[in-house]
Amino acid sequence: MDESSDKSVAQQLRDILSKNAVRVVDLFREWDEDGDGTVSKKEFRKAIPLIVQDVPKAAVDQLFDDW
Repeated sequence: MDESSDKSVAQQLRDILSKNAVRVVDLFREWDEDGDGTVSKKEFRKAIPLIVQDVPKAAVDQLFDDW
């Protein structure tokens, strides 16, 4: 993540997912470790660093809350 970017963390993550042609639905299915059909904040926190390194925890939490 580029903290000096004028784009939000959410927009930067969207751009990364689009650039890599990853379907968000497929990612969510992988991230849903307990198979309950939802991605918890804990599961989300664990998954985001697999896509983007060095994302501040507060930014991940904000992104989860926004989504």
